[in-house]
Amino acid sequence: MRAFAELLENLSRAPRQDIACRWLADYIRRTPDPDRGQAIGLLTGAIVLPGLSPRRLRDLVLERVDPVLYDLSYREAGSVAETAALLWPGRRRGEAAPDLPSVLRRIGGDRPAGPTLSRLLDDLDTAERRAVLSLLTRRRRPLVSGHVVRAALARAGVRQEFEVAEMWQAAMAPDRAFFSWLEGRGPRPRAQPGAAWRPVMVPQSVGPADVRALDPGEWSAEWKWDGIRVQLAARGSERRIWSGDGDALTDRYPRLAAALSFDAVLDGVLIGNDRRDAAEVRLFDILAEGDSDLRTLPLAKRRVRLERLLSAERPRGMAVSRPLGSCGAAELADLHRRSRQPGRSGMVLKRLKGSYRAGATGEWLVWRAEPLTVEAVLLHVVRAGTGAATCSFGVWRDGELVPVARTDHAPSDAVWQTLAHWVRQNTVRRSGPVREVAHELVCRIAFDGVRPASRRKAGLVLHNPRVQEVVDGRPAAGADRLDRFDRWLEAGDGEPW
Repeated sequence: MRAFAELLENLSRAPRQDIACRWLADYIRRTPDPDRGQAIGLLTGAIVLPGLSPRRLRDLVLERVDPVLYDLSYREAGSVAETAALLWPGRRRGEAAPDLPSVLRRIGGDRPAGPTLSRLLDDLDTAERRAVLSLLTRRRRPLVSGHVVRAALARAGVRQEFEVAEMWQAAMAPDRAFFSWLEGRGPRPRAQPGAAWRPVMVPQSVGPADVRALDPGEWSAEWKWDGIRVQLAARGSERRIWSGDGDALTDRYPRLAAALSFDAVLDGVLIGNDRRDAAEVRLFDILAEGDSDLRTLPLAKRRVRLERLLSAERPRGMAVSRPLGSCGAAELADLHRRSRQPGRSGMVLKRLKGSYRAGATGEWLVWRAEPLTVEAVLLHVVRAGTGAATCSFGVWRDGELVPVARTDHAPSDAVWQTLAHWVRQNTVRRSGPVREVAHELVCRIAFDGVRPASRRKAGLVLHNPRVQEVVDGRPAAGADRLDRFDRWLEAGDGEPW
């Protein structure tokens, strides 16, 4: 249990994903079964613990601690879980700490009884209590992204990341057979993938010269749709919606999940919509149908299977991303000039004879449209303990700045280093990690698309915004107005659903 508590502490302080991956891989190598499988299940949300409300935890603490001391400690710690971890009378010196499986057995069930939880906290030290209480009081979301877990598992074993991804998603909470296969000591487990996530194909970026060198007869072209890469998986009674990275999205889109009437695994893009009950998906590939794995088939045959399935099932809110015709250099150049439209931002070229393989294999190529840009004013910055930051930018509407974009910046980001220096000298108000700055700095924001969003103050949201440059010498009054987005929000090409 102590090793798992140290892992949680390290992961919470990891400045970058590669460092979190290294710590997790080291834990997997050093930790025996079944502890490491249960730890990964807890980190990814595959093992769900009963919830513990702050009020109930506070009542348990006040049974052991003076109320005045609790109040003073709570003001300093800032959370009930942290206060309980620090104040609870700890394990007596010399007593052995319980291991992770025994802790899970003791707190299993829908709602552990107060005396049971109190006795468990008696047997833990401060770090172990902090770990247990963070798991019990957190919202039900993964502590670590699926990408980091898969990379750590591959790093700790002898398998490729795409192999690990498929096997791990089929089991979710890895067991002894999984780790034996991972480390090369045993055969591949016979896991039924069902509605599990499959590693996705990733297109490689190309330019005009690369496109001109292609053989037109070997490639098919489609629009590059803006949205969230999703995988729709249905098998038996299972209905799953996965992101491109393998994170579960089913609960976010219940109406879309209910429309999965087929028995297949489909790859596509969820078109941006601020109403989750009206999500729409452009489908461009089929990975499995029934018991058949179709990924080894060429694209031309997979497309026929996909169109046949959609024609027979007619699931609501789904349509096939249709080919654009000839792939000659002149035709592609003309299509690319028209590829900047609402909902799309370029073209994807796919080899007709290519199979579906995980990662950037060169079978799919993306020719992106030139980004859209807008000049916006920096409003405020939210700093993270890792050195990263999120910046908010706004444009003018009726004499008021309204936020239209948020951009994330890593500590090593050159643009952020410039912004950070300016923020330090021009902060006008602080509230925790938030720094409100003087509304004087104008930046050019590049983005791939824009869509309506009625819940946002500006009524819109930008797709993939990033800071292109700081516009030196431009006064804040010279920044763009909100009506600049109107022409990008107009109806698209009318392609039917």
